[in-house]
Amino acid sequence: MNDAVRAHAEWFAWAKRQKADFGRAHGAARQAVAAAEAGMPPPEVENAAREALKGGDTTPVDETRQAYSAWFAVASEDPRLHEPAPAGRGAWREVRANTIVGVDSDLRLSHASL
Repeated sequence: MNDAVRAHAEWFAWAKRQKADFGRAHGAARQAVAAAEAGMPPPEVENAAREALKGGDTTPVDETRQAYSAWFAVASEDPRLHEPAPAGRGAWREVRANTIVGVDSDLRLSHASL
Protein backbone atom coordinates (compact mmCIF):
# COMPACT_ATOMS: atom_id res chain seq x y z
CA MET A 1 0.00 0.00 0.00
CA ASN A 2 1.40 3.40 -0.84
CA ASP A 3 1.91 6.13 1.76
CA ALA A 4 -1.03 8.26 0.59
CA VAL A 5 -3.51 5.39 0.90
CA ARG A 6 -2.08 4.41 4.29
CA ALA A 7 -2.32 8.02 5.54
CA HIS A 8 -5.90 8.21 4.26
CA ALA A 9 -6.74 5.00 6.14
CA GLU A 10 -5.19 6.30 9.37
CA TRP A 11 -7.22 9.51 9.20
CA PHE A 12 -10.35 7.56 8.21
CA ALA A 13 -9.95 5.41 11.33
CA TRP A 14 -9.45 8.57 13.40
CA ALA A 15 -12.65 10.06 11.95
CA LYS A 16 -14.62 6.87 12.64
CA ARG A 17 -13.48 7.09 16.28
CA GLN A 18 -14.98 10.60 16.26
CA LYS A 19 -18.30 8.91 15.30
CA ALA A 20 -18.29 10.14 11.69
CA ASP A 21 -20.28 8.28 9.06
CA PHE A 22 -18.40 6.77 6.11
CA GLY A 23 -18.74 9.78 3.81
CA ARG A 24 -17.61 12.33 6.39
CA ALA A 25 -14.80 10.04 7.55
CA HIS A 26 -13.42 9.85 4.02
CA GLY A 27 -13.84 13.62 3.63
CA ALA A 28 -11.92 14.24 6.85
CA ALA A 29 -9.20 11.83 5.74
CA ARG A 30 -8.93 13.52 2.36
CA GLN A 31 -8.56 16.97 3.93
CA ALA A 32 -6.04 15.77 6.54
CA VAL A 33 -3.86 14.11 3.91
CA ALA A 34 -4.01 17.21 1.71
CA ALA A 35 -3.03 19.41 4.67
CA ALA A 36 -0.13 17.10 5.58
CA GLU A 37 1.07 16.99 1.97
CA ALA A 38 0.96 20.82 1.94
CA GLY A 39 3.41 20.79 4.85
CA MET A 40 1.06 21.93 7.60
CA PRO A 41 2.09 21.09 11.18
CA PRO A 42 0.20 18.22 12.90
CA PRO A 43 -2.21 20.44 14.91
CA GLU A 44 -3.30 22.17 11.69
CA VAL A 45 -3.66 18.83 9.92
CA GLU A 46 -5.99 17.64 12.69
CA ASN A 47 -7.88 20.93 12.52
CA ALA A 48 -8.37 20.44 8.76
CA ALA A 49 -9.82 16.99 9.48
CA ARG A 50 -12.13 18.36 12.21
CA GLU A 51 -13.37 21.14 9.91
CA ALA A 52 -14.08 18.57 7.19
CA LEU A 53 -16.16 16.56 9.67
CA LYS A 54 -18.25 19.65 10.38
CA GLY A 55 -18.48 20.62 6.72
CA GLY A 56 -19.81 17.27 5.59
CA ASP A 57 -17.58 16.55 2.59
CA THR A 58 -18.86 13.20 1.33
CA THR A 59 -17.12 13.04 -2.05
CA PRO A 60 -16.59 9.35 -2.86
CA VAL A 61 -13.10 7.87 -2.85
CA ASP A 62 -11.71 5.08 -5.00
CA GLU A 63 -12.34 1.42 -4.13
CA THR A 64 -8.78 0.85 -2.91
CA ARG A 65 -9.09 3.61 -0.32
CA GLN A 66 -12.59 2.46 0.68
CA ALA A 67 -11.57 -1.13 1.27
CA TYR A 68 -8.19 -0.46 2.90
CA SER A 69 -9.63 2.26 5.13
CA ALA A 70 -12.51 0.10 6.34
CA TRP A 71 -10.23 -2.80 7.27
CA PHE A 72 -7.65 -0.46 8.77
CA ALA A 73 -10.34 1.08 10.99
CA VAL A 74 -11.52 -2.35 12.13
CA ALA A 75 -7.97 -3.53 12.79
CA SER A 76 -7.26 -0.39 14.80
CA GLU A 77 -10.11 -1.49 17.08
CA ASP A 78 -8.84 -5.06 17.38
CA PRO A 79 -5.12 -5.49 16.60
CA ARG A 80 -5.53 -9.29 16.69
CA LEU A 81 -6.91 -8.99 13.14
CA HIS A 82 -3.33 -8.32 11.99
CA GLU A 83 -2.06 -11.62 13.37
CA PRO A 84 -1.17 -14.18 10.70
CA ALA A 85 -2.41 -17.73 10.95
CA PRO A 86 0.09 -19.93 12.83
CA ALA A 87 2.41 -22.08 10.71
CA GLY A 88 0.72 -25.27 9.59
CA ARG A 89 -2.80 -23.91 10.04
CA GLY A 90 -5.12 -22.41 7.52
CA ALA A 91 -6.47 -18.89 7.79
CA TRP A 92 -9.88 -20.29 8.78
CA ARG A 93 -10.16 -21.80 12.20
CA GLU A 94 -12.71 -22.51 14.90
CA VAL A 95 -13.36 -19.59 17.23
CA ARG A 96 -14.68 -19.27 20.74
CA ALA A 97 -18.07 -17.65 21.33
CA ASN A 98 -17.97 -13.84 21.31
CA THR A 99 -14.76 -13.71 19.23
CA ILE A 100 -14.66 -10.92 16.67
CA VAL A 101 -15.26 -12.45 13.25
CA GLY A 102 -16.16 -9.52 11.00
CA VAL A 103 -17.59 -6.08 10.62
CA ASP A 104 -20.91 -4.70 9.43
CA SER A 105 -21.49 -1.71 7.16
CA ASP A 106 -21.25 0.75 10.08
CA LEU A 107 -17.91 -0.73 11.26
CA ARG A 108 -19.58 -2.41 14.22
CA LEU A 109 -17.64 -5.53 15.07
CA SER A 110 -19.46 -8.83 14.56
CA HIS A 111 -18.95 -11.57 17.12
CA ALA A 112 -19.26 -15.33 16.80
CA SER A 113 -22.39 -16.64 18.49
CA LEU A 114 -21.52 -20.29 19.07
